[in-house]
Amino acid sequence: MSVTEAELQKALHERDRAREREALERAAALDPDGPCPACGGRLKAGPRHPALAPLVARPGARCTKCSFVATPRPSALGRALALVVAVVVGLVGLRIVLDAQQLTDGTARLLRFAFGGGLLCAGFWLGSTVQQAANVRALAQRIAASRREVEEGPRKGPPPTWLGENLRELAFAAILYLILRHFVVEAFVIPTGSMAPTLLGNNYRVACQRCEYPFSVGKAETEQPVGNGRARCPVCRADFHFDRGDAVSDGNKILVNKLTYRVRPPERYEVVVFRNPSMPWESYIKRLIGLPGERLRVKRGDLYVNGKLEPKPPHVQDAVWIPVFDGRHAFDGLGAAWAPAPGLDLPADAWEVARDGATLRLRPPPGAVAALDYDRASGGVVDMTSYNSGRPEHLGRSAVPDLRVRARATPAAGAVVRLGVVSAAEGLWTHEVTATFPAAGGAARAFTLEVNGRVLASSEARPPLAPDRAVEVAIAYADERVRLIVDGKTLLDVADPSYPPADDTAPTEATARLGASGGAVALEAVRVDRDIHYVAGGAGYSQTNLAVREVVVPEGRYYAMGDNSPSSADGRSWGFLHEGHIQGRAFLVWWPPRVGDLRLVR
Repeated sequence: MSVTEAELQKALHERDRAREREALERAAALDPDGPCPACGGRLKAGPRHPALAPLVARPGARCTKCSFVATPRPSALGRALALVVAVVVGLVGLRIVLDAQQLTDGTARLLRFAFGGGLLCAGFWLGSTVQQAANVRALAQRIAASRREVEEGPRKGPPPTWLGENLRELAFAAILYLILRHFVVEAFVIPTGSMAPTLLGNNYRVACQRCEYPFSVGKAETEQPVGNGRARCPVCRADFHFDRGDAVSDGNKILVNKLTYRVRPPERYEVVVFRNPSMPWESYIKRLIGLPGERLRVKRGDLYVNGKLEPKPPHVQDAVWIPVFDGRHAFDGLGAAWAPAPGLDLPADAWEVARDGATLRLRPPPGAVAALDYDRASGGVVDMTSYNSGRPEHLGRSAVPDLRVRARATPAAGAVVRLGVVSAAEGLWTHEVTATFPAAGGAARAFTLEVNGRVLASSEARPPLAPDRAVEVAIAYADERVRLIVDGKTLLDVADPSYPPADDTAPTEATARLGASGGAVALEAVRVDRDIHYVAGGAGYSQTNLAVREVVVPEGRYYAMGDNSPSSADGRSWGFLHEGHIQGRAFLVWWPPRVGDLRLVR
């Protein structure tokens, strides 16, 4: 009876499947002191050290008759421990690679890269080997290979060695590392503070001696971490000294996606890593703000593109807010930093600071508004940058009207919580944006955004706030757009067409406002943040300083600036960025492993 080729292929396939199932069953039931699953001979178990017993579920075994060898199978504890070691070794290697990027000596950098890359490969190999040892299917493949040798005769050539059996994993690890590093993902370290506080360079990690607010102060690349340093708290503005040696901290380590810009061009406000146009062997990191062919200008700290204000997307804006005040760090700040708004004749009991020092209570008179302004006596909100403490750039010279005000509010029945942002040019104009959050039990039901007392937008998509229950409320005003936010959800997001034109006088005063009407309101965890405020900076009056004059980006070029505008060497000084210099998009901060530091880069 003849057999067709298709039937033969099917029979061979079924035979192979049957052998695979049989090998899997034998692998799962392998006894290191029992019969060999390949030839039926006797297995000889490997050494069993008592100290390693918790880490090994089954010792290794070798057949006394054929070439079958079973590697030790790790226990769950052993597998977890080995994987932890593999990760640690890999991270140490990655850290050495990152440190090598800061070296200027080419030979030393190459040696560091080679050593760090070797540790990365070793970590990958260890993890892969442990996974293979714990994999029943891998053992089944060994059984099947040994059975073929028994049935078909031994294979030609010298017996396998440890290096021969592991060379594939080692080579695969090395090739994968090189491919990923060159084409897909690469790790970088940030040595300078040009992107602070979004991304930190080498810095001193300090805590305010007055309010205990933790923040970072920049460390110069050539600065030795000895002696005392000076810091100014962004929350309470206290000046103090700290020991540099006790506070020194490395810059953020980031991962860069090198594949993104191979499939699409860069987009505005993305954080990019690129080669320094003046020194191509150095990598810089900045925020991309200008695209080919665009006309760029900075006015009053904001970016204008082709004559129009260019707002940042909400996910970018929420990543670049700079802390100004944080009532969660009690220090007498609620009483010292907040005072009745000008023009309001409030009775003495209209507001008070609770004994815990962290809660404001507003009790507006009937039919009136009780409102408090932030730090008007000290000039309100200016572009002070605590990261630049000890240098003239940290003092702040310009009022910043782009603010976010947040609080955990507990309103009484019928009360209305009011959060606002106020800016003014003395004697010329005043601009007030207010978000209102009504509580149930009163006439008001809609959440509203008001500009100078007139309703800009309103929403009843959410029921009024529940009386006597705390809720997180916020107003975010930046780039002439305003958002009303409740419990982290944006209810209103609209443009503000009424802000004075950019060619008019810049604001000389900016502040945050807390208010209430219709009933008592308690405000806890009051926080104020400001937006990036672009300045002329140390670049002087170069031809590409868009804070001084309009700049046109040539075709095939981009324009980049640092978030730490007062202290950043960027397009204002060295001009345009060639598209071929861009290496990739920063997407993750993975070190140091502190709460809040492990995050996506926006």
